[in-house]
Amino acid sequence: MNKKRSIVLLLSIFVLTFSIGIGASIIKPYAANALDTIASEYKIGTQIQIPDYYFEDGSTSVKATKTVVCPDGSEYRVDSFVPKVMGEYTVIYSAVVNGQYKTKENSFYAYGDLYEVSKGSSVRYGTNHVTPNTYGLNVGLQSGQTFSYNKVIDLASLGTDPFISLYMAPEKIKEADGFDFYITLTDAYDPNNYIKIRVCNTSEANTYAHFRSYISAGSADQPLVGYEKSTGKLHVNTNWGFDQSFTFYGCNVQGNPAEDLIT
Repeated sequence: MNKKRSIVLLLSIFVLTFSIGIGASIIKPYAANALDTIASEYKIGTQIQIPDYYFEDGSTSVKATKTVVCPDGSEYRVDSFVPKVMGEYTVIYSAVVNGQYKTKENSFYAYGDLYEVSKGSSVRYGTNHVTPNTYGLNVGLQSGQTFSYNKVIDLASLGTDPFISLYMAPEKIKEADGFDFYITLTDAYDPNNYIKIRVCNTSEANTYAHFRSYISAGSADQPLVGYEKSTGKLHVNTNWGFDQSFTFYGCNVQGNPAEDLIT
């Protein structure tokens, strides 16, 4: 029988913030207003009205052609549009005015639900029995199931701030519910481009080993690799790797409940 694992995810608040865009309205031909009515974000499935745009040159006014460019590069000439996948969309206005080709553009991002879990697993916000004073997302996963965070994270903008913090909260302190988990960072524009990180705890009957875990990582076309500093070994596709103070047992060496974060 697969035992349930519980992981508390503590995500930085700026990562969690998002806005809901409302479909833009068709307005009179004032260029600046037309561009401004396209919101910065819309939820997938939203019917978006693409406002008209007019290029003006003296007494000449030309209605622009409206083109929506999708994250995969496909293009649609439409008056309204429904985004079906997450990612950045660009609205391009174009026209020939007095013999000159002119363009203007704006962009928006389409997002899905902020997060989701596999059927049979659970997620809730609050505290837990391991650290009753710490709030975060409590994620309970069955073996082989996933928790997905769908908001795009711009890693370049984080600087030294972590993109995620987490610790294990087993159902019974001092008894691990599992011995490894994976974190996958997926390119928002190409699902085949990703980095996978594995965190693995040993099942050795060694008290000290219970409070150390090993981290390895690799891209879509690479094996999972981790360098163990204490031994000078580079481990490839094994249970070993970069050693980190992180426990799957929900307690410290003395047996007291403790949050041992990985960031």
